[in-house]
Amino acid sequence: SILFIDTPDETMVSRMTERAKTSGRADDNPETLKKRLATYHEQTFPVTDYYAGTGRVCRVDGTESIDQVYATAKSYFTPRVISVLAAPGAASLGLMDRLGHLGYACINTDELVIEFGSKGTPESRNAVAQLQRGERVSCEVLCPLVLQAIRRVQADGFMQIAITNFPSTVEERDAMESRIACDLKVVFLDSTRTEAVELANLAHRETGQGSQFVMETQVTAIFSKETQDFVADMDKRSKLARVPCSVKSIHPGKAQIIKNIAERVFVDMKKQVLPAATLVLGPPASGRSTFSKSWVARTPNSIHIDAAELLDKELERKTMLGLQMEEMLVKGQVVPARFMVAAVRRVLFATGAAHVVLESLPTSLDQIDSVESGFNVERAFSFDPDGRGLAKCKERNARAKNAKVTDGEFDVAAQRIAAVAAHYATIGRLLSVPLQENSSQADVVEMVASSTRPSFFAVCGAPCTGKTVQCDLLSKKLGFPAITTQIVVQEAFGKGGKLADELQACPDKSSPPYNLVLDALQAFISARSAAAFVLDDMIVDSQQLAMFDDIFGPPMQLVRLHVPDELLEPRASARAGDAGEFDSESFEAQVKDKIAKLDTVDKARWTVVDGCGGTPAEDSDEFVQLHPRRMEAVVQSLKKLLRPKVHAFLLPMVNYDIGRAIGREVCNVGRGSKLIMVDGVARVAERSGKGSAQFPAGSKISLAIWETVLKEAFSSNPLGSYVVVNYFAHEHTGFPTVRDQRDLLESLATVESFVTVGVSKEQIAKHSKLPHAETVQAAAAHSVTRQMLRLECQPYEMNPQSSVLMLPLPPKNEEPLEPPTYADKDCSSFASMAAIVAKDFVAHRLK
Repeated sequence: SILFIDTPDETMVSRMTERAKTSGRADDNPETLKKRLATYHEQTFPVTDYYAGTGRVCRVDGTESIDQVYATAKSYFTPRVISVLAAPGAASLGLMDRLGHLGYACINTDELVIEFGSKGTPESRNAVAQLQRGERVSCEVLCPLVLQAIRRVQADGFMQIAITNFPSTVEERDAMESRIACDLKVVFLDSTRTEAVELANLAHRETGQGSQFVMETQVTAIFSKETQDFVADMDKRSKLARVPCSVKSIHPGKAQIIKNIAERVFVDMKKQVLPAATLVLGPPASGRSTFSKSWVARTPNSIHIDAAELLDKELERKTMLGLQMEEMLVKGQVVPARFMVAAVRRVLFATGAAHVVLESLPTSLDQIDSVESGFNVERAFSFDPDGRGLAKCKERNARAKNAKVTDGEFDVAAQRIAAVAAHYATIGRLLSVPLQENSSQADVVEMVASSTRPSFFAVCGAPCTGKTVQCDLLSKKLGFPAITTQIVVQEAFGKGGKLADELQACPDKSSPPYNLVLDALQAFISARSAAAFVLDDMIVDSQQLAMFDDIFGPPMQLVRLHVPDELLEPRASARAGDAGEFDSESFEAQVKDKIAKLDTVDKARWTVVDGCGGTPAEDSDEFVQLHPRRMEAVVQSLKKLLRPKVHAFLLPMVNYDIGRAIGREVCNVGRGSKLIMVDGVARVAERSGKGSAQFPAGSKISLAIWETVLKEAFSSNPLGSYVVVNYFAHEHTGFPTVRDQRDLLESLATVESFVTVGVSKEQIAKHSKLPHAETVQAAAAHSVTRQMLRLECQPYEMNPQSSVLMLPLPPKNEEPLEPPTYADKDCSSFASMAAIVAKDFVAHRLK
């Protein structure tokens, strides 16, 4: 790898000019400085340029402070350590062996202790005895053994390390982190105590491993206060991933239950342990590389890899992989995608980067499986130029000296990339970036940045309304970090740099200027991949709200907790306790000041929530003492505000491509609303391992499957806004009905609109992939379902919330006998149909 401290010439000139005042060096003069910079640009910089697209250049902003430069540089060479915490029965799942196949160096702490026991010392014999009894081996013994093992695998070149059940306590974690620099993450195989015991018994019956007494002792250790406190602390650090590990969803009569559990657990676990990747898709010469470099600068501990350029360099340097590829090319064979994935992973693991911005892979549908098996693809950006923009890309590609495709291959390459983009659109991971002829890179980067910002749920209120308690409860229930001004400012201080210096210069460090708080918040969320954050009292007046809106956009919810004034002072007094430090007058002044600030915010922006959790009784202390039962009632009220928002499209499901085209275009045209497409049938097919063709119109998909699929889809961003297509299966008779599907959707999300799209019977027949008789039946069912929804629900104009939107809209002051349909000329192709539907939807629903 190459560590490149990227510093502008003017900064280097300024620093050396300043150094010349005291250094006494003869070469610290303007003429020599000019020559040294010229030599650097002519001879040194081309080295970084040569390796730029291969991912081997680790860039560090050289304008930052010394401490910040060191911290950033260290992050590229710090090993990523995963502690797999699991109850004893989970050991039989073979997860560590599977992690080994993913490129992790696996350290089994039980094996370390057994090896240590061979020394025959009293200490080693005692450690083995503790292990055999199922007890936790003391930190003084186990920590040095683990550190030795980590250093051994590091010497072998491993930067990705997995350890079984270590650290499992705060003491063990602190002991490890004080002795070795690492990026620690905990993968917790989550289950109840009863489920853990059941899994242990199953493992004992199927594999004969362990005794029941030892396993029960090990289960006790996992559920001990020490381990649970450690898990909670890692959760607060946003360094915990919970993976469900239960026997509940496995049919009791199914053979090899442990094997089936292992398969299911590992599928969920892979998302947490595979390197994170962002794909940059688009036709050749569309500016992908320039954008990728800019995006990496915004993403901490990430690298940019152009897979095509990486392979070219492997061939050019005649590495082992390059020679293998050369042999294939000589034989006329195509280099398989798995070779490309292996090459990218090798570079990624060598640098220790946590995230890769990947270009030129995948370039066709047949490469997607290889990419998905090697990376956790978090999102894909697709550059979609209009007609003139595409022509300009083709022209630039023809002029390029190092063009990767010929002029004749351009159209085919663009079509293949479009098919890849369509795949990621169907599974809700695509952000389409429309390019026009005059689009600048700065505009594109800003457009993508605004579309990928996380959502914010802000909770405010007077002192002692229970804000922090509620934010912590929400964080635990929903998995979003709960943050305060103090948390983000402390992290900014810890990182050093310009922001830390500015914060340090503040007269009142406990209350810095709000612009610096927002800078600290920006740095805090940039270092995390959470889809949403809970803000604890970080917006308290109209001025702060305006500044927040300018940078992050409006919060998804701005909640004001309301507690009667007569309860606030008793709560504050109870919090002060017997110390006698409570000042009633001072507290009353604080309350008035805070309420005055909150009242400056427009009332329409607030969502007021009862912060008591019930009606206070004169003889009850529950409301004063913040009783857990009352706080649970409040958090349930807050959770009702934290549901995904859905626009569900009802289309004739004679061809799933109709829904996909409309869904993608709606997300593209309405990108300001950060819409995410959910292709229902594609999700079912992906989960079942089958293609969408296995679920033709008329297929009966159970509500249980739909519930699982929708929950998984919404889990990517539980506060997001979704466009659901290919869900309403109105072509078949029986259960589930459209009404059943509608009820299920409303139980999982806030349905902002049911959108029914009118397509004529002639166009349904034209686009159908079904036999003629089934197509006629589907067309009739679609018309009947539209009419049913129109009669059951209030029209859009009368009830904007959770209503039916008929597209096209009927003429004003007219009540047609049947819902109208689009003219045939508007639906001559999927593209034309999608364009007009998206335009009408955005105009009438997102206006």
